[in-house]
Amino acid sequence: MVKIVIMCDVPKEKQEEFLKLSREGTKPYMEKHGVISYDVWKTDEEGWPGFIKEMYVKDVAAAQEIFKIRATVPEAKDLVDRWEGMTEGLKLRIYKLMT
Repeated sequence: MVKIVIMCDVPKEKQEEFLKLSREGTKPYMEKHGVISYDVWKTDEEGWPGFIKEMYVKDVAAAQEIFKIRATVPEAKDLVDRWEGMTEGLKLRIYKLMT
């Protein structure tokens, strides 16, 4: 199992649009294309990224396929570009399950 974590901030005026796109666009698309689960978390705690997106995929090959789709499939590229266009300070981490 592989966990993909994306941390970012979203300006207040874009948060509703950001969450709607995540819920109605990105989540269903990713779950159709190999993502086991897709969740977006929010904190109001200052000094931390405002949002964390977690995606779980089967293995490293599945994670690589997700990033390949993002770069080569126009529908995926559009969704991710729109999503990223609302974010600031984007950070990506990939974790492999070890137990």
